[in-house]
Amino acid sequence: IFGCTDPLAVNYDPTVLIDDGSCVYPVGCMDSTAINFDSTAIISDSSCIYPILGCIDSTAINFDSLANTDDGSCQPYIYGCTDSTAINYYSSANSDDGSCIYLIYGCTDPCNSCNYNPLATMDDGSCVYSTSCMSTGCIDPLALNYDSTACYSDSSCVYCVYGCIDPLALNYDSLSTCDDGSCNYATCGPITGVYINNIIHDRVIFNWDSMNTQYCQVDQIRFRYREVGTSSYSTKTMGAPTGSGCNTSNVTKMVLGLSPNTNYEYDFKIWYCNASTINWHTGGVFTTATMCDNVTNVTASPLSSSKVEICWDTVSSYAFVRLKYRIDSTGSAYNNIGGMGVFSPLLCKEKNGLLSNTDYRVIYRTWCNASGGAYRSPQWDGPVFFTTPSVIREGETIENIFEVYPNPNMGEFDIIIDNNFNGKITVFIFNVLGEEISCINFNNNISKFHFDLSDKPKGVYTVKLKTSEDTYYKRVVIQ
Repeated sequence: IFGCTDPLAVNYDPTVLIDDGSCVYPVGCMDSTAINFDSTAIISDSSCIYPILGCIDSTAINFDSLANTDDGSCQPYIYGCTDSTAINYYSSANSDDGSCIYLIYGCTDPCNSCNYNPLATMDDGSCVYSTSCMSTGCIDPLALNYDSTACYSDSSCVYCVYGCIDPLALNYDSLSTCDDGSCNYATCGPITGVYINNIIHDRVIFNWDSMNTQYCQVDQIRFRYREVGTSSYSTKTMGAPTGSGCNTSNVTKMVLGLSPNTNYEYDFKIWYCNASTINWHTGGVFTTATMCDNVTNVTASPLSSSKVEICWDTVSSYAFVRLKYRIDSTGSAYNNIGGMGVFSPLLCKEKNGLLSNTDYRVIYRTWCNASGGAYRSPQWDGPVFFTTPSVIREGETIENIFEVYPNPNMGEFDIIIDNNFNGKITVFIFNVLGEEISCINFNNNISKFHFDLSDKPKGVYTVKLKTSEDTYYKRVVIQ
């Protein structure tokens, strides 16, 4: 078996019988005085390193980068003023830190001297004192107005008086100077007492309770409304803009421009000056009244040379109709017929005191509230025209001067005339708007004339019979 048979070799193999020259021996420093002496080496490699004594601590002031063996001489850094001429010379310091202070003579009292020198390092007794130079104030650190720069008390210290110091709180204490966490605040709620009244066709009035109390001050109130089923709101605001003052006292608001016979929905929002805003709440619904329709088929029939009868039909319930008349000439003024109104269910009104043989016009408008006001038809309608006759002959009435037969009728009727008239006779037919729709001239020897208005709309028409002397009127109804 071949191998290394030398026990001193690092690869010695005791089972080997024949040495083959492969032995490997330890190499190193064999000098016992060297700091890297290797006692196992049997072959020197000239690697011995010998001690160099010194401080090997790199944080020491006398650290020796060439030393490899610490000799216990390391000295730590001691910072301070190393200048023996400075007033703060530190004999133990071995590293100057730039803190040296040198003597500067002067007044070193900052509190009450008039000639204090902030650069002086040594008081030389030169301080000059005067009350005008004294630094005074509250010198008690426990006081609210403690002045850390003051050196002498001026008896101005203010101390805490504990309590609630928030003016918005219910228990605000104007005498307290320090808050003790005891403040209590008002709970200001949603708007109450909401109701809608004075509902007519185009307007309503919203009403609600005053939400101002001793502790709740209203800043702004807003309500919004819309037709049920629509998405867009209209709004009314009281106290705008927010923050403009805690004095909003409104408890009612009229809304105009609504649609007749329409369902509306609404809700409210309120801002408080000293409490949280209450978002949309107190919702409800209301329905506007139907339109106040004007009367129809208005006619004016002279009863004499000084009297006329105004008659009409109605298509809805109403409170009263107001009639106005004037002479049909530029610049004449309207006057009322029947005072401030003719109340339902009356459908005719006579007017006396007219001038004979004079042209007049009548306008009319209905009110659906007996007290008057805004619940009325949209406008004055008309005019309806009429002319008063001259003097009716003695023993005659306007009823027997001429007749309309049949009346009412389906559009065909006869006008039967008294044949005592002299000269030409003219018959006019007017619709309810005063528009002439027919005109016939005939001699006084004709006592009856037939009219066919079956192609005209149903309604009330006025027959005007004019002779060389007078004018007469009657009403005819086409059904």
